[in-house]
Amino acid sequence: MVKCFVTEFSKNKTNIIGVMLDDSVASSDASSIWLYIVPHGIRSLMNYIKQKYENPLIIITKNGMDDSYLHRDKILSVLQEWINYHNDYLTYLLAAIKEDGCNVEGYFVWSLMDYW
Repeated sequence: MVKCFVTEFSKNKTNIIGVMLDDSVASSDASSIWLYIVPHGIRSLMNYIKQKYENPLIIITKNGMDDSYLHRDKILSVLQEWINYHNDYLTYLLAAIKEDGCNVEGYFVWSLMDYW
């Protein structure tokens, strides 16, 4: 199972961060300074897991972005950010499944109910 909501999740001992970021600039639109929005990173991560672990079954148990409670007055723009976030990530995830043959069989959104 994979929790995929943080691109920079560990020390770079295996160059996984370089694999996921592909030397590109990550968006820092997430509310937390340690979260980065890198939609193509999910495809890179799925392919890394496929190659490293012989294409195991993958269930993504968390994928999402945080937002600041300070923006609750702008709920429509926050919701649009979430829609854009998931659209972008799911587009790359679909490419990993259909084009690259990654064995992904589950995807759960974080956070459907954490903040409500």
